[in-house]
Amino acid sequence: MKNNKIILSVKQKEVVYGTLLGDGWLETATNGRTYRFGFKQKHSQKDYVHSIYHIFDNLCGSPAIPNGTDIQFKTLTLPCFRWAINSMAKTM
Repeated sequence: MKNNKIILSVKQKEVVYGTLLGDGWLETATNGRTYRFGFKQKHSQKDYVHSIYHIFDNLCGSPAIPNGTDIQFKTLTLPCFRWAINSMAKTM
């Protein structure tokens, strides 16, 4: 499937929106054309990170990995995450 044809599930959208209020983030390197979602917690919360990762594993190129005292994952950079940026911009 082409990257511009990928659609997030309702569950994925709910998790993105909810985690952006906490330990999730969106980042872009394409001037806002595409974004990737990332999520990080302390290593002691690895089971929680893995549960969130499994919701997005179809959009990830690698598994959740340790990073110092944290564990994190990032999705591929995709246009399907733009809705979150657009939604938040409308509420500001």
